[in-house]
Amino acid sequence: IPFALILDSGGARLDAGLAGLGAFRRLYRIALEVRLANVTMVAFVERDCFGGASMLAMLCPVRCAIENARIGMSGPGIVAAFTDGRDLDASDREAVRALYGAKARAQSGAIDFLVAAETPRRDALEQLLEHGLHPRAGIRAQHESLEKRLRDSGINTKPMPWREAAALFHSGNAVGAAELWQLSNAMLSCQRGQTVELQIDCPGQAATRLDEELVLSEYVVHLALCLRESCQRGVEVVMRIDGESAGGIYVALAAGAQRVEATPDANVRVLPEKAIKVVLGKSMPDETLAAGLSAGITDRLVPA
Repeated sequence: IPFALILDSGGARLDAGLAGLGAFRRLYRIALEVRLANVTMVAFVERDCFGGASMLAMLCPVRCAIENARIGMSGPGIVAAFTDGRDLDASDREAVRALYGAKARAQSGAIDFLVAAETPRRDALEQLLEHGLHPRAGIRAQHESLEKRLRDSGINTKPMPWREAAALFHSGNAVGAAELWQLSNAMLSCQRGQTVELQIDCPGQAATRLDEELVLSEYVVHLALCLRESCQRGVEVVMRIDGESAGGIYVALAAGAQRVEATPDANVRVLPEKAIKVVLGKSMPDETLAAGLSAGITDRLVPA
C-alpha cells in the first residue's frame, strides 16, 4: 500500500520540549524502516515545509509541491540571525523565494514536479502516486547525486576514514551538507560485525545560505538512512552524547543508530539556543537528563 505524506508545517512545536523531540525520534525511526522496506513513499508539500517536516518530505523518494511552497531545513529568520544578515534578508520576499521556493527546489532536483495552486488535490495526488509506483534510485545512487551537488558547488568530497568523519560531529560546531555527506560515505563502507561509536558534541545543523541552496534536508535524511541501513547490515552503531545535540541532526543520528547513550555532560535541545530565541523571542530552560531518559531522547545514561 503506497504511503503518502501531505505536509504543511513550519517544524517542531518548541513548547513540547524533549517529549516532542523524543516522539519525533520514534516516528522517524519507523519512517526509516518503512523506506528501507521499499514501501512506496510519496510527499506532497502544500505551503510550508521546514525542519522536521522537510526531513519527512526528503525521506520520500518521490516529492511534489505546489508552486508557491517553501521548503528548507532552517527557516529564513534563522539563517538571517545565524549569519548576522550577511546570507539572507528574511524580510526580502523575493530573496526568500529564490532560496526556499518550490521552483528553486525543483531545479536542484529535490522536488520531482510542481503543481499549480488551483490544481484539485485529488488530481495532484493521483499524479504523485503514479510517479511513486515507478522504481527509484537506491541509497548509493542518491549518495553519488548528493556528492555531485557538493562538487558542483566547489566543495571537496575526498573520502575520510569513519573516525575522522565522526570527529566532525564532536567539535562543538554545527554541521552542514559536507560533514553529513562525509559521515554518510564512511557508514556505507562499514562492514558487518563492526562497532561504530559516534561521540556527539554538535549544536545542530549549519544555518547558512550555501547549505540551504544545497538542500540541507536531503543530506540530513541521507545520513539517517545510511546509519539505519548500516544497522540492518549488521553494523553496531552507538550514538553517545557527551556535549550538545539538537534538532534535526539529533533526530537523524538518534533514529538511525542502534542505541543512544548520554553522559552527565550531555545537553539535548529541540533547537540550538540561538535558534529558539529567534523563533520564540526568548530562551527556554534546559531539561534534565532524567527528563530526556523518560522522553526517549536517550536509551540509557552512562558515566563520562
